[in-house]
Amino acid sequence: MENQSEGTVVGKFSIANPNVGDAFKYTLVDGDTASFSLSGDSLRTVASFNYEACNTYTIRVRSIDQEGLWFEKEFTITVTDLNEAPEDIALSNSRAPQNSIQASTERTTS
Repeated sequence: MENQSEGTVVGKFSIANPNVGDAFKYTLVDGDTASFSLSGDSLRTVASFNYEACNTYTIRVRSIDQEGLWFEKEFTITVTDLNEAPEDIALSNSRAPQNSIQASTERTTS
């Protein structure tokens, strides 16, 4: 989700492997790697994301087992838009002509 603090966990990696008990190391190898970091098996944000500036990131992650065998996969991370409160209200004209007809906002019911 957008506007989360730096270091927010995006997700955790896991891998299916027939060798039970193998340990894995994950590394970012391609894509928007400057926007993310890895801490063990956790993918974390490097900065707060802004949906309106960029809402999709792509990374490629390599998983390496203790014997040096590796596997790579590409992931697309989509930022969820946050409904943000307006930050400012502007008025284009602060004067109204004398004797002008005012628009009515009243509604009639039937």
